This record gives sequence, C-alpha cells and structure tokens, in this order.
Amino acid sequence: RAILVKLGSVTRSFGRCLMAEEPLLDVEIDDGGASSELSSSFTLANACIGSGILSFPFAFRKAGTVSGSLIFLTFALLLGFSVHVVVLSIAVAQRQNPRVQHYQDLVNLCGGRRLALFMEVSMTVYLFGAGIAMQIIIVDSSIPLLGMLASRSESTLFQETLANASFVAFASALFVLLPMCAQRSLHALRHVSRFAVMGVGYTVLMVVSEFFLRPSDLDIGIVEEFRFGSSVFMSLPIFVYALGCHLNAPIIFSTMHPKIRNVAAFDRVVVCAYAVAILFYLPIGLFGYMSFGEQTPEDILAAPTLGTASLAGYSMHNSFANAARLAIAFNTCACYALAWFPARSMLCSLGQRLMAKQQEHVQLSQGSLFSSAALWVGSGALIASHFRRLGLLFDLIGAIFGSFEVFFYPGLFWWSLCAKDSAFGSMPAYMLWTIGACTMITGTVVTIMNGST
Repeated sequence: RAILVKLGSVTRSFGRCLMAEEPLLDVEIDDGGASSELSSSFTLANACIGSGILSFPFAFRKAGTVSGSLIFLTFALLLGFSVHVVVLSIAVAQRQNPRVQHYQDLVNLCGGRRLALFMEVSMTVYLFGAGIAMQIIIVDSSIPLLGMLASRSESTLFQETLANASFVAFASALFVLLPMCAQRSLHALRHVSRFAVMGVGYTVLMVVSEFFLRPSDLDIGIVEEFRFGSSVFMSLPIFVYALGCHLNAPIIFSTMHPKIRNVAAFDRVVVCAYAVAILFYLPIGLFGYMSFGEQTPEDILAAPTLGTASLAGYSMHNSFANAARLAIAFNTCACYALAWFPARSMLCSLGQRLMAKQQEHVQLSQGSLFSSAALWVGSGALIASHFRRLGLLFDLIGAIFGSFEVFFYPGLFWWSLCAKDSAFGSMPAYMLWTIGACTMITGTVVTIMNGST
C-alpha cells in the first residue's frame, strides 16, 4: 500500500511537469558549466561506446578483417562529419534565435512544428526502446555473476532472489540508474563517464590478451580478410549505429565552459572521442574474431553453453572475463543515463507542445528531476523483466529512426542552415540523405531477417 501511495505521488508530480505547472527539464544552457575539452571528450566517447562493442567481433566475422575495417572507418568519418553538422547548425541557428539549444529545436527551426512533433515522438520511443535493451543487457550480464556469488550461500531463498530477473532489473534501476538519471546536468556524470570508458578499455585489453594466451593448436577455421555478398550487409547496422551520439552532442556542447564553447573546440572533442572509440572498436572486433573464427558469437562475452552447436566464448570461471562483464554492465548503466538526458528534453518539448503551453526557460525542481527519472527508469525495468519479446520491435524502431538521427536530420540542418555559406553547397545534404536511406533499408531488412531466424 505504501508503494502504491508513493507511485501515485510520483505520477501526479510527473503530470504537473507535463502540464507545465512544473518544468520537466531545465532546457536552459548551463552557463555555469565547467566541462573541459577532455571531460567533454570522455562524455561524448561514452555516448559512442556502449554495449554494442560486444557485437563487433561478430560484425567482422560477417565482413572480414580488412573489408570490415575499411567499412567501419568510412562510416566513422561520415558520422563524425554529421556530428559536426549538428553542432555547427546549433551555432548558426543561435545567431538568429538564442533559444535554439537542443536537437529538437533544430528540427523545429528547419522542418517546422509538424516535423518537430514527429521527431520528438519517434525519438522518445527510440530512446525508450534503447533504454529497455540496455536494461536487459544489464540484467543478462549481472545474473550469471550474481549466480556465482549466490552459489556460495546455503540459503535457497538467497540463490533464487539473485537469479530472479525482476529483482535484478528493479535493484539496478533503483540503486544505480535512478541516481544517475536524477542529476540536473550531464556535467555531474563526467567522472562516471571516465570510469565507464576505462571499463570498456579493460574489456578490450582482456580480449586482446586472451587472443595471445589461447592454445596455439586451437582450431577456429578460416579467418577471412575480405568478404563480399549478403553477409557484409549483416554487419552494416552494427558499424553504422556504433558511433551514434548526435542527440547528446548539443547537450554536451552546452555544458562546456563558456570560454571554450565554440564549434572549433567541439570539433576537437569529436575527433578525440571518435579516436578513442575507434581504438576500442577495432581491436576488440579484430582480435575477438581471430580468437573464435567462424564460431564467433554475437556477444563476445557470452559464456559458452553446453548442448549448443558452438562452445565459443569465455568461461564463467575466467576471472578476467567476469571483470569485463562487470565493466560492460557499468558502462551500459552510464550509457543509459546519457540517453535519458535527450529523452528528458524531448519529453519536455513534447509535453508543452501537446498542452499548447509556451514558457521561458526555468530551473527544474529536484522533485521533478526525480519524478520524471523514476517513471522512465521504473517503467523500463518493468518491461525489461517481463516483456523481453518486445526487443525485436525496438530493434526495428532503432533501425528506422536511428538513420533519421545520424543522417536524415543532419542533412536537413545542413541544407537549411549551412549550405548557403559553404563552397560545397547542398551536396553534403544529398550525400547524408542517400546514405541514410541505404542504411535504413539495410538495417530494417537485417533486423527482420534476424527476427525470423
């Protein structure tokens, strides 16, 4: 009964936020932000480097070592350019209207209110689905480790509790995700981002070291350098969406110190963040694939399971691999929090748009911060623990609207705000739109094929 009373209080508070009686988000640029270029680079890198890094060995298995590397580096350049377009457009738009501060503000300026409404709805669903996928990863990564811990206890209740997906989902949501998401600014998560990136770095080192320590007579089949045909298309969604951080870019830009808050400084942040991401993605992809060859699993940290066709993977008795699993779980928690900030911004804009209310930028109360984060995290944990089959639906949504985030909308921003002052004219916009259409079609087809099998 006490839980229901508290839930009702949280729901009423969230309702007041949407009715603009309380602001859901402090949409004002934080002039007190003191993030340095290095700190911003770590935050942007953490937004790029998520649990998707575990699928990179599988992507190289489908694409080959050399051809896969070339495809990934090509998309890294394209995505880095599209991030530059987003921040450049923010700077150009602010000369006309200083209130343009977030990704959805650019869509509203360049495409009108209807497109902005479509973007806010679609991206909110996209981020909510991505958050549920992250919570599932957190649960799946934690349960085996908690199971090993529980096996040392003689209490059956203790063992069953730690092996229960619902318990792990809600415990991680309450004690880890909610404190991170209830922060006012991304600047508060700068240290979390640093440790999260370091955790992924440890995972990369573990995979590389395990490759050199493996038995020399291990038969893994042929490791191909080049691959062509349909298998390459299976790797494209993993490569394309690995470096997507476009929704976070304006928020990270706004938290930089006012003295260095300019496009040139943020370009250096993007270069540094993408360099770190590439230095992580390529080694784990190449050495993970070369460790298991044709038996490379879709999740490189997945433990081998008896009775299956493949026993590839790192044993649950491998302490270094278990530490990597824990590091990835922490990194996923940090990525979840980073994804919440643009989602919160869009919920604010969407709520005010639907209620036909306009207001000046105001400070967000701590109660509103906590209430909105509690509803987002709690509802995600509920779905993640009981409705896992929705994963395919959210993967399909991600394949479609992920292309809008990284290609279609940046192309619109360039065409509307940057083309007239560039020697290249509208050509970059057409390039981004063409690539976006190809990747959206490919990602949708691959997702449907994966779901059917």
